[in-house]
Amino acid sequence: MKCFLLLLLIYSAAISNAQQPAVIKAGTTLLYRMDVSDRHFDVEVVVKSVSPFAYQWRIIDSANATGSIQHTEQGSRSANFLNAAFVPGDLSMNDNTSSLILSTNTYRSAGKRNRKPFKLQLKQGVETLVRTVESSKVQVKLNGQVTDLKTLRIKPVVKLAGKYISTGEELISVYDSRELPIIIQLRNGYYLELLEIKQP
Repeated sequence: MKCFLLLLLIYSAAISNAQQPAVIKAGTTLLYRMDVSDRHFDVEVVVKSVSPFAYQWRIIDSANATGSIQHTEQGSRSANFLNAAFVPGDLSMNDNTSSLILSTNTYRSAGKRNRKPFKLQLKQGVETLVRTVESSKVQVKLNGQVTDLKTLRIKPVVKLAGKYISTGEELISVYDSRELPIIIQLRNGYYLELLEIKQP
């Protein structure tokens, strides 16, 4: 009986630790809202590859605003510069740049339980000290149905009297996924928010 219970416990643990079906995979369409000053844009992103991450994008209702992004394997692993600007044309990221996703190394820093501050570049060559404030859930549409996505909320911080203090509203919320920690919300001189995911 004890042996049976032990096997049942091991089996249950294996089931609970199994990978959940990927929310974002090749062929998935992501619909973003982008606010720049007082102008509003709808941006469609189509994922071409997950590893290394590649996508095509277009600003809806703007025939000339289209492009594509291709990451390097190294950049997907260790890039420290997050560039989420939509620049027309077919672009390849360098080994220190990621676009719309955090690199694996940055995601690990953001996901650590102790929430220690870490550095991130949102402008080329300028490092910002940030910290993951909390894990939370954000509602987005998934195949037409409203669903909760687990996210990590990241804010800028400064050290005062031996403590790290947040200096403003959150800069970034990312999907809490080791495979593809994609941007859910971003404030970087403009506002970007993921509204909908359409799976192929």
